[in-house]
Amino acid sequence: MLHAAQQLLVPAVLTRLTLLINHVLNSESIATARLKPHAGRSICLQFQGWPNALPALPELVFWITPAGLLEWQPQTLTADADLKLEIEAS
Repeated sequence: MLHAAQQLLVPAVLTRLTLLINHVLNSESIATARLKPHAGRSICLQFQGWPNALPALPELVFWITPAGLLEWQPQTLTADADLKLEIEAS
């Protein structure tokens, strides 16, 4: 049951997280200007050392839009990402 709830909740949370990140990026014109040259490329975030008591976080892949914002790519393979960032979450 917990797994089913997680499958429903994760896409909704990540969509809203992407909106929040884009809100912050959009408020800083320098940030979007620095991302614009990288349009069409992708970033993969991998969380290492996540506590076992919590549900595992998925690998997140974001595509950089021509506007210098991020678009979450739920179906993209992490092997295809142009940049991979490993985040120590312990």
